[in-house]
Amino acid sequence: MTNRDDAHDARDRTEGSATGDDAMLDAGLQALFEEGAMLDGPARAAILACAGSPARAARLAALFAAHDRLPPEPPRVALEEPDPARLIGRRLGGFTVSTLLATGGTSHVFIARQDSPSRAIVLKVRRARHGTDGQIRRFLAEAERLAGFVHPGVAHVYGSGVEQTEDGAVAWIAMEKIDGDSLADWRNAATRTLRERCEMLAEIATIVAAAHAADVVHRDVAPRNVTIDRSERPRVLDFGIARTLHSIDSHPSIEGTPGFASPEQCAGLPASPADDVHGLGRMLAWLVPDAPPALAALRDAATGAPEGRPTAEQFAHALRRAVARPRWPAMVVGLTALAVVALASSLAVSACESRRAAAQDAEVQSVMQAVLASAASIEDRGNAAAAAASIRGAQDRILAATGASAAVRWRALEQLSTAWRDLGRYPESSEAADLAAAVADSDPRAPRLVAPRLRAFAAVQAAMSDDAARADRLIDRSTAELDALAPQVGDGATPPAAGDVAAEEMLTNDAQALKHLALAAKLRDRLDLAARLTERAGPFFRTGVLAGTRAAVVYFSNAARLEQLRGRMDAAVALAETAVEASRTAEAGNEIALLSTRALQAGVLEEAGQPAKAAPIYAEQLEVWTRIGGPLHPKTITALNNLGLNALRQGQPQRAVELLQDTCRRAIEAQGERHAHTIDDHGNLVLALQACGRRDEALAVLDRFLPILRETRGSPSADECAWLRLRAGLLEGLGRRDEAGASLRQAVDRAMGLPDDGAQLRAAREALGKLEKRPPLE
Repeated sequence: MTNRDDAHDARDRTEGSATGDDAMLDAGLQALFEEGAMLDGPARAAILACAGSPARAARLAALFAAHDRLPPEPPRVALEEPDPARLIGRRLGGFTVSTLLATGGTSHVFIARQDSPSRAIVLKVRRARHGTDGQIRRFLAEAERLAGFVHPGVAHVYGSGVEQTEDGAVAWIAMEKIDGDSLADWRNAATRTLRERCEMLAEIATIVAAAHAADVVHRDVAPRNVTIDRSERPRVLDFGIARTLHSIDSHPSIEGTPGFASPEQCAGLPASPADDVHGLGRMLAWLVPDAPPALAALRDAATGAPEGRPTAEQFAHALRRAVARPRWPAMVVGLTALAVVALASSLAVSACESRRAAAQDAEVQSVMQAVLASAASIEDRGNAAAAAASIRGAQDRILAATGASAAVRWRALEQLSTAWRDLGRYPESSEAADLAAAVADSDPRAPRLVAPRLRAFAAVQAAMSDDAARADRLIDRSTAELDALAPQVGDGATPPAAGDVAAEEMLTNDAQALKHLALAAKLRDRLDLAARLTERAGPFFRTGVLAGTRAAVVYFSNAARLEQLRGRMDAAVALAETAVEASRTAEAGNEIALLSTRALQAGVLEEAGQPAKAAPIYAEQLEVWTRIGGPLHPKTITALNNLGLNALRQGQPQRAVELLQDTCRRAIEAQGERHAHTIDDHGNLVLALQACGRRDEALAVLDRFLPILRETRGSPSADECAWLRLRAGLLEGLGRRDEAGASLRQAVDRAMGLPDDGAQLRAAREALGKLEKRPPLE
């Protein structure tokens, strides 16, 4: 076996023997050479048959002969596979590997960081024991295929290459990081209607059809290779075994997903679009197990004989047609001949308007597709200004497209509201959601209660932006609308009848609106209203339409926090436990999502005076994040810090000191001294040292970091005042009363300079008064 550089040397050595234009090594002949260099026998004969002329075939045969004469050499990549964690911290291309995300059959997938532009990306790395030159070539071909197929429904490729390491060569592909949920998680939500499932699959089929139009066959169309992004759009992933149409494949595909790979693919036949359509048909059976007749017929056609399968585009069209709402079902029933003529005339006159409306609908959808593809991929704020301009431009165009249908416009504005929120632009998010609600009000065919739901979401964003007047207006209006329609909705405890799409949508909108309003009311400190809305929403999430979904996890988590705020700790503990159980059901297999809910539970338990019950949760977090991200991952350091504080609350100060010293050491190594978390971690260490009676050490740590705190957070600040009071307590314990008094007077002075100085000023003055009245320590 030879490497790629030697293959090019062989080509160069034989170039002098060729004559004529047909024998020139053009791109097509080079592609055939690279395709056949690793083959032999009938497979190589098939490659030669594709040369196009006798002269080109002879030229290609000479290249193969030169290649075959080269001496074999070992693979460039080590056969012994090293620990993938050894790549963490290494630079591959312009990317720094940070976290191991997953390990597949032939590759590792990491999260990495790109320097310029600064962003998180996904780095797919070929596993070394699989890394012969031919396999690396096929691995890197994925990047070439995706680079030539640009579509908002697939991950964008940022680069690829091969790097030499001490373990051999490492091939890598850098791709867009897509945040979202697996298609399996999306499907398992109890609220998914038949229409939603079919529309989602139709979008997936549209992406597959676009790939076919670009001469790419995916060859592994299956649920595991679809992610639903934050804008609720599908993204088709993993083109690792894809093939270009008409290419000759000497590797029979046993790599596809069992149950979804086509019979022809498993038999090793050449790649065909029909393979992907078969996968779409199997996905239809998976998404809709009890399919009605029209869908069952489409499923059977897609998975039947290859010559009878529809194209991916036809499959998408058939799906949408099968679940389309009937339009004017009885419009012409009983019309007289004169009425029929009048109707025909009216339709003829409005045909141009209909075409214009359809064109505007298409324009709105096109604008949305482009802006969400860019906005949803933002991982940091480096390009926030450009993203905001893009979203604002899209919003202006949608508002101007008054000829487009109301449904298209309010759905687009709702998506833009989410995009604004993801940028942290809460006022703009609230404005877009409010506009969406206003457009939905004008849509007679909008789902029931969708406008109040949109206004409730707008209320949350307004509360997040501290726009009290807007938030209260939206809360009050949406609450009044829900109260007025409550008798028609019911208590939410009973799911709708199977197939009753309208009832399901109404109940879902009501439940989501109540959840949003409760959160908005809590943010506005209207706790009684928040409690009433939360209680009313409960049946929807316990046994009703949203039971067992991720929305239930959010509901129970918010409810637990609300009871925590109200001081009802027994109820908060019970709700936090319910949130954890809901997460185990709705987010099964999502270890990180469960950790987040468990973190809430730990915090509630500690506030309820049960720190011993919280300790195992923090220990679990530490173990999982160490395994996922390594010892210096921010989440690992946070878990270690929480475990140290928990030990302090349990009356174990020495253990707390040990854990928090380790926390501080890691924080400095990973983030530096000036990072906000590093400063806070050292403040916690001071408390632990003080609890152990090690005041000198505590004072040394505090004095080291107090100037850093002032520089990074400004002076005065509430943190500086708190640290000055803590410093005074240490000094007094050491018998240095004069210095303690000076520190407290400094805290009083700093607190008077704060815009909201009440609590800090009272605490500093109270501590100073007690110090001055206490007799000196003997």
